[in-house]
Amino acid sequence: MKSLISNSENSWLLRVTFYLSVFAPLYYILAAIAVHFLRPDYTFFKNYISDYAVGRSGIIYTIAYIITALGTISLYILMIAKVKKSTGYKTGGILLILFGITYLLTAIFPTDILAPGSFPTTISGKIHMGSAIAGWFFFIIGAILLTKRIKKEPEWDNIFKSANLLTILCVVFLISLFVVNSLRLPYAGLAEKLYILSREIWLLLFAIGIKNINSIHKIVKESDN
Repeated sequence: MKSLISNSENSWLLRVTFYLSVFAPLYYILAAIAVHFLRPDYTFFKNYISDYAVGRSGIIYTIAYIITALGTISLYILMIAKVKKSTGYKTGGILLILFGITYLLTAIFPTDILAPGSFPTTISGKIHMGSAIAGWFFFIIGAILLTKRIKKEPEWDNIFKSANLLTILCVVFLISLFVVNSLRLPYAGLAEKLYILSREIWLLLFAIGIKNINSIHKIVKESDN
């Protein structure tokens, strides 16, 4: 695959994957904002983000799940084409793809509307919750591996500190989500939204970082000539 997408710097596939990997997190964030205005009957602090994919206007967030899956696959293709081969990149990239697959499952199987700390009762709700939790951990571990890997490369200096901070925030907010749920406090929705915001910004930042690496390599090649 790498030879297929790296034969030409202007490869249409490479351009599409970059734009999609940038568009996916932007759409997810905008969708999260929009649905709160469309569903005033839901509580920002209490309701999980998956609740907004159920009922009226649910298609907006269902599409966000699907686009997220396509965006993570696109990000993996960019990584294959533009960064050095290493265990950190390969394993982290595969975990991002698994994260994307879990989001396809959450799109196919809607959630049950749950109170904090409650468990789903339908088959669809159980699959949704299991996929969501798996996706959270796939992303966290993948982000940790990738952030640790880019620390070793000078091309990522402008990105690393922000990516590292966002990775830490993702871990903190995810832990807080589990704590809030275990205590059955009415803030699970807030904790989840803070985690999602940190995650989507990390994905956007990483896509831009890969694009910047391409630009740096071009500058170095031109200076050598």
